[in-house]
Amino acid sequence: MNSRKTWKRNCICMLSLMLLILMASCAGKEVKSEPQAGSAAKPDATAAKDQDLPLAKPYRMIVVAEYEATADIAKDYPTAARECQANTVWALQEKKAYQAVDSGKAATTRRDGTLLVSAKVTDMRIVSGAARIWGGAFAGSSFMEIDITLADAATNATVRQKKLSSANNPWAAAWMGGSTDHSLPADMGRIVAEYVHSVIPK
Repeated sequence: MNSRKTWKRNCICMLSLMLLILMASCAGKEVKSEPQAGSAAKPDATAAKDQDLPLAKPYRMIVVAEYEATADIAKDYPTAARECQANTVWALQEKKAYQAVDSGKAATTRRDGTLLVSAKVTDMRIVSGAARIWGGAFAGSSFMEIDITLADAATNATVRQKKLSSANNPWAAAWMGGSTDHSLPADMGRIVAEYVHSVIPK
């Protein structure tokens, strides 16, 4: 009789001990998953590092030279560079923040306070309408990569070089019937304009 009571007591003690160990281990895991107090500053520091610094001086006028493209891109997408440049000019004009926004080589006179924007399309792919219709999202993404150079028109000195790229969402492109595929050069032009505007000191 006593041995049975002792056995029950031992079982209860063992179960209690196991329960305490389990609770302690769960509590330990919770503490590990909590963010450390010093880690909150890291994302801000990374964002500040990735963000480009403003140019050394402001510019009142912007000249967007004719965009270039590699030989293969010019052959496969003959209007892409021109469409991208036109939308850069349009988007900068829409800012209404500059005395003038001109385009083409004729406008590249050397005037103080003028920023010259030139660019070259280095890589791109636009999913064809047929591929998007038959393949949908499985036809992949359309993308465009462009190297831009900002120069002071008065001195012809390069003040910034930047690689920009953009790609569409293949599922959204399929849902929209491929419209975001074919609007990519225009969209990229607006991205260039946003970048140029963001680095000119206000």
